[in-house]
Amino acid sequence: MPDFTANVGSGSSTGDMKYHLQNLLDSKEKQLQQAGTLGQRVLAQQMELEERIRQLQEADMDKGDDEELDTEATAKYRELAETIRAWDAENAQLSSAFGNKRSRAPSLANEPIELPREEPERNKAAGSSAAQSRRAKNAAHRADDVEFAFEIGSGLLTEVRRLQSLLAERDKAIQDMKEEKEDLEKSVEALRTALRQQEQSADKFKEENWNLEVTLQELRTQLTDSQSSASRLETEHKRLT
Repeated sequence: MPDFTANVGSGSSTGDMKYHLQNLLDSKEKQLQQAGTLGQRVLAQQMELEERIRQLQEADMDKGDDEELDTEATAKYRELAETIRAWDAENAQLSSAFGNKRSRAPSLANEPIELPREEPERNKAAGSSAAQSRRAKNAAHRADDVEFAFEIGSGLLTEVRRLQSLLAERDKAIQDMKEEKEDLEKSVEALRTALRQQEQSADKFKEENWNLEVTLQELRTQLTDSQSSASRLETEHKRLT
């Protein structure tokens, strides 16, 4: 149950309490909306990330294991890394509304990606020594490509897990805020019930007071009549004697 007595003094009126409780309800409603926005954005990011991973995997399947990453594939990996950095910034801004500085899992956007270095083509040399040099160079490039693909895959997996963790935190925050909102609504309902009881009591007292006023007026009328009768009798008695 949220403590609102700190902001409502002993001399505060019922209207002050209702006003403060309504402010708390409005605040929780706003936080719920922000949490929903965060959840929708994270889900959209996860779907986009999965789609990009699928596209990259399909592009890799079209190539042989011995082929190097071309310029287009490298550009796509770089673009994905930049997109993830933008997501990180956006999610940090949205999650700051909850007031919690949560520790985040390592993100692909925070890990520098070292792409394979392009080396200028060497002039072809005749003879077996030149062929051996080319084979050694291709083998080195393939090793770099495999290592690069492994780093990208590991980073993307980490990013998916991080987004899932963020969604779980969002769900927990929503649940906590719903519980707090329910407690506030119960407090407001209890206050409304007390107000209704006070109004009913006030109406009852008004009715009783009115009845007493009517009775008092009737008694005053009777007293006046009695006094008039007594005065007439006294006058008549004096006249006869």
